[in-house]
Amino acid sequence: MRPEIPRPLVLIVALIAVVGAITLIELRINATGAGDTRASAKPRPAAQHEQTGHPSRVARETSRTKATFLPDELNYPRPAEITNPTGFINTKNVSIQRLAEEHKVVLLDFWTYDCINCQHTQPHLNGWYEKYKKDGLVIVGVHTPEFGYESNYSNVRAAVERANIRYPVVLDNHYATWNAYDNHYWPAMYLIDASGHIRYKHIGEGAYRQTDAMIRKLLAERNRRYN
Repeated sequence: MRPEIPRPLVLIVALIAVVGAITLIELRINATGAGDTRASAKPRPAAQHEQTGHPSRVARETSRTKATFLPDELNYPRPAEITNPTGFINTKNVSIQRLAEEHKVVLLDFWTYDCINCQHTQPHLNGWYEKYKKDGLVIVGVHTPEFGYESNYSNVRAAVERANIRYPVVLDNHYATWNAYDNHYWPAMYLIDASGHIRYKHIGEGAYRQTDAMIRKLLAERNRRYN
């Protein structure tokens, strides 16, 4: 005859077994949940107001984001030249090299007229041009179309007139200048100092005070060095 196991001991063993089973189930659930969270996490959107602007098709695919930056003062890069333009508005020609030889401060703006982010930045560009052009600022709008209708010269010229743009605009229908700057977003602003170095870059809307301050800084440098 088998000895009878005390009832309290049976209850304790059963309780331990239940607790162990519950713990194992919770561990499995947590492990599965963590994996699901990682798999369903979405990358940060590439296009955001006041920060990144309107990305190109390539940029949207890679979900890249960029923000305003100032390069290392010992490594200011040289700007690329306007490359293979397909037309001009408000000018007959534009040369970054020539503007550097004239010791101009250049704000190069990549845009396309049907981009809402570009439309939001336009009043600030117009304001800077009117405010600082006598002090040596030149703004060059590089119009790089996203859609086919934005490559039509008449459409771009009409958009320039509607936006009251007075500074030179280069049509970059083949993305030649866009690629020369390894650009990926609309709008994107590059500030080039009077000695011909890129000193500042900003993508998208916003940072208007910061950009204005940098324009004034580079104009002041120009005045001290070349006037």
